[in-house]
Amino acid sequence: MSIQADKIIAVRTDRTVYRDGRTTLKVFNAEYTESYVLKEALNQSRAAEAGLPVPRVLEVIRLDGKWSIRSVYIPGDTLRQRMKASPAKQDAYIAQFCELQRSIFQTSPRAFDNRKIDFLEKIDTAPLDAALRCTLHDRAVRVFDHTPPVLCHGNYDLSNILIGEDGNTPFLVDWPRANAGPMLLDAANTYLILLADGVPGLAESYLTRFCLTNGADPQEIREAIPCAAAARLSDAKADERRMLLTILSNLLPANHVSAAGIPSQESKS
Repeated sequence: MSIQADKIIAVRTDRTVYRDGRTTLKVFNAEYTESYVLKEALNQSRAAEAGLPVPRVLEVIRLDGKWSIRSVYIPGDTLRQRMKASPAKQDAYIAQFCELQRSIFQTSPRAFDNRKIDFLEKIDTAPLDAALRCTLHDRAVRVFDHTPPVLCHGNYDLSNILIGEDGNTPFLVDWPRANAGPMLLDAANTYLILLADGVPGLAESYLTRFCLTNGADPQEIREAIPCAAAARLSDAKADERRMLLTILSNLLPANHVSAAGIPSQESKS
């Protein structure tokens, strides 16, 4: 079966989303395994079955030798597109963004994998020196052990929120990293995603609104940010990688020197 699509909706370096009539096709590059694609489709289906506003999965198929997920097509714009078109409404969009994330947290996480082992493994294999990895590992363990698990999207970003044609109804897409884990780490991960956008004040605006919406302590999230930064390093592109290393050098204690190029506080002075 070949791809017969009306148009390309979104392009990433390793996957492309097409519109095909009343459906969308998310086509993964050849390096994606069958199990990865099936898990994403399963997570998306479980989120929809739990009552979240998620496009329904119709099938998982191979197209031109590539694994693909076909879902119901949702017409509309992403929240990122809307914010860029109307920057004066940024605060309102961030409020909507945080309310929707709160609704995910309030959904039962029982059907989803607990992320603790995977998250700690990413920290333990990050290109950082041993002392730094140990510090981050212990900090992350405390977060996991002292925070009840909730359903986390795992890649909660403005571009993964579709606003329907009515201008009000949101839909959540992109579910490969959904997990049962600490709310603080999901917020820290989103903070880093928004920081990488380069929009002045966007990440801080999110952090402030997130804490108001969820009754969270901003200091606890700030303490989780280095853990999330280390966990993202292995998959980060060059620009994001530099940003993450800068964050780690600024937020972590002195006397930690990274093999990946994080200068110690002493070397900065």
